[in-house]
Amino acid sequence: MAVIDASVWVAMLRKNDPFYDRCRDWWEASIKAEIRLYVPSIVLAEVAAAVARRDDHNAHAIRALALVQESGVGIIDVSLSLALRAAELGIKYRLRGCDAVYVALAEHLKVQLVTLDREQLEKTPKGLASAP
Repeated sequence: MAVIDASVWVAMLRKNDPFYDRCRDWWEASIKAEIRLYVPSIVLAEVAAAVARRDDHNAHAIRALALVQESGVGIIDVSLSLALRAAELGIKYRLRGCDAVYVALAEHLKVQLVTLDREQLEKTPKGLASAP
């Protein structure tokens, strides 16, 4: 099992992204190995907004949103308890708000967080996050 950060999704959904091949290879290997993958529900807004900003094209963002929803990953609602834990982690490790939600979910599920976000990799408790 693993939690996927929005940074990995954005790279996988944009062929011109420098990390596209690396993330697609990781995704395909995870699917082949039948690894259960999860995301917090905020990933939907993060991915759609990032693709819209980078491509300046609404249709690309709408398609990216649909691909995440149709991917088969477990989309976990951000409950009050998860949000409070994310706040604690954000305070303790100086994480950005949304980054802390991904870390809190990975911690809650006791799984690895997969991210391309260098700051998230550096600030997340040792052993909890890795790059694809």
